Amino acid sequence: MNNFEINMKTRVIFGKGTHVNVGEEVKKYADSCLIVDDGGPYLADLIATIKESLDKNGVRYVEWSKVRPNPLYSAILDACEVIKENDLKFVLAVGGGSTMDSGKFIAVQAVTDYDCTQLTYGVDIDVVPLPHGCISTLSGTGSEADMCAMIVDDRVEPNFKHTVFSHHMFCDFAIINPELTYTLPPRQTAAGAMDIMSHSWETYFVENPNEDLSDYYIEGIDKTVMKYAPIAIADPTNYQARANLCLAANMIMMPCLAYSGSASYWVVHGLENPITTQFRKTHGETLGVITLAYVKWCHAKGINTKKLIKWATEVMGAEMNYFKPEDTLLAGCEKLTEWLKKVGLSTTLEEYGLGDADLTPCAQAVVKAGSTGLDFDTVMEIYSYAK
Repeated sequence: MNNFEINMKTRVIFGKGTHVNVGEEVKKYADSCLIVDDGGPYLADLIATIKESLDKNGVRYVEWSKVRPNPLYSAILDACEVIKENDLKFVLAVGGGSTMDSGKFIAVQAVTDYDCTQLTYGVDIDVVPLPHGCISTLSGTGSEADMCAMIVDDRVEPNFKHTVFSHHMFCDFAIINPELTYTLPPRQTAAGAMDIMSHSWETYFVENPNEDLSDYYIEGIDKTVMKYAPIAIADPTNYQARANLCLAANMIMMPCLAYSGSASYWVVHGLENPITTQFRKTHGETLGVITLAYVKWCHAKGINTKKLIKWATEVMGAEMNYFKPEDTLLAGCEKLTEWLKKVGLSTTLEEYGLGDADLTPCAQAVVKAGSTGLDFDTVMEIYSYAK
């Protein structure tokens, strides 16, 4: 087991009705704030409740509603200007992963001229970020409790998605009311569920000897997600299903709880990021497609076979093939394919309408990012298994 640190800065406020007291929480840090959201009509009642709570607690606010999926750096700079022009002292993100990532990133970028897209492990800056918090409306990214933000640099062509890490981006508080996820479209619920599992598999797929506790922790979360996502889709107001998904999203991303000193690779996210960036596809859905491709490629190459057999049997519930154990991986893929179809998600890139010509620039972006350590031909080979 490797050395590790656990940083539990974010105070998680979980449960029914918790969002109505957001004004009291913000007031503990500042008397003014920027409300960050995507401007969607589905948020109208929630935003009204938030503003009422802020008014009640004497917190001045400005709403900034320019968040889009795969948030753009240019938009972040616009939000920073709004903060400066209105002398705002707190950032409150209201929404899903892109909104929470935007809020966290804004809180840091607003206090420095440094290009914060360059922040990563081992590269941080000595600043005091604006205090910031969030109200989550989607169970999936776990951005509520981690130090990461995904930001698209639209200053370059093709656009490039940065995975930004900084201790300054931990929220001061995160309000998670599962009731706020009741109105999510089924596909968003499903994509969020797939995102949760993909976060866990970036560690689980790695051969980590004697890391039993981490494996059991991840397996429990994955089985919970696979059980409750279909229930939440069939019965959107099932509180227990929604609560389990919300909690799973955070348990897998709370720093080092799931990984506990284990190595992780994040190869599937590295392969997926350019596709969602360049073609504006849904993050969680694309992760499902690329996971299938990656496991099939590993099967063909004999990579991580022992661990992926465990994934197929212990997580996906496939039967062990004792005559040809490595083929158990393919049975696990079949189980995942069945689950993805059950919750209404794509299983191939052809369903996206993407071919080799589309994937070539994506593969080039993967190599440029360098996070996977894979060369262009290998990336294109893995993509070929997603057809």
